[in-house]
Amino acid sequence: PDSFGEFTGASLTKPDMPKDFTICAAYMVEAWTTSFTSAYLFCLNDRDGDRWGYVKMFGDKTHTEFSVYFSRVSFTVISDRVLFPLTWTRVCVSLDTVSGYVVLVSNGEVLEDEVHVEAMEEDKWRPAELDMVLGKSRSKEYTVIISQVNIFSSPLTTARMVAQTDAGGEECGAP
Repeated sequence: PDSFGEFTGASLTKPDMPKDFTICAAYMVEAWTTSFTSAYLFCLNDRDGDRWGYVKMFGDKTHTEFSVYFSRVSFTVISDRVLFPLTWTRVCVSLDTVSGYVVLVSNGEVLEDEVHVEAMEEDKWRPAELDMVLGKSRSKEYTVIISQVNIFSSPLTTARMVAQTDAGGEECGAP
């Protein structure tokens, strides 16, 4: 906690992070404190703090961009939905190294559901233990609230990810 008793960042050591996984969470930007309107939703780092993976959001006046990076897999997609402060954004991302599928879903909208051959190749840079860092990237903190973080030990189906992120839906935020 910071000097006000608020948590400004959190990390979770995940020594048994599965090779294939799904991460889902809800994010709310409290306010953009600078003209740089982006935030890392989470980072997966090695023990030295070097990034192996992340999902990052960038809010523009006309759209929202999501950047996904898992070692050799990297892409940016655009959603027509505008990111507003004080509004929840629900995101699920999955990595399937057997099929190569990487899926990104935000607020019930499938933004990426593609095979990335790089995901199927051996990742010699993947650390044995990963730290999941929420709310900050290295020394930079972001004004986001994070809730309903779920890590699944396998890639969820696209339909289940849509249900997990569809606000008001029965499965939204379900563990």
